[in-house]
Amino acid sequence: VRQGRAEVLIVGGPAEHEIGEQMVRAWGSGLNAAGKFPVLVSSALLSQCIFMVGLDTGTTNLAAAQGVPCVALYGCREEPGRFFPLGKGHIVLRNPVSCAGCRLILEPCRVYGHPCMNGITTDAVWDAIERMQLSLGGMA
Repeated sequence: VRQGRAEVLIVGGPAEHEIGEQMVRAWGSGLNAAGKFPVLVSSALLSQCIFMVGLDTGTTNLAAAQGVPCVALYGCREEPGRFFPLGKGHIVLRNPVSCAGCRLILEPCRVYGHPCMNGITTDAVWDAIERMQLSLGGMA
């Protein structure tokens, strides 16, 4: 994947549309479906993906519900596994921190630098994508 090419599909709600546009511009390619379709159509789009890279969001869980393997980046505000994608073949990345279990939802993180998310490195994500590709038999 690092040297290869992939068709990237961005899926999310209307609030993610502009960031999706920025990402497509920065990458020079990709399809931005964020905010363009209702949930069921987004689910159908996700069902056609080989795998998904996503955050602790409904979109990641929607892909998993369609049987799509996910590389999922999760914070530590909840207990491990509570909202992880269901099914087999997923790779979940977490950066355990001393403030795990804070359950902050409406308030911003009180710890400088939001370490449970920012501690997940780009290299860790790329390594997970490469492992996912290998587990899928190099299809990705």
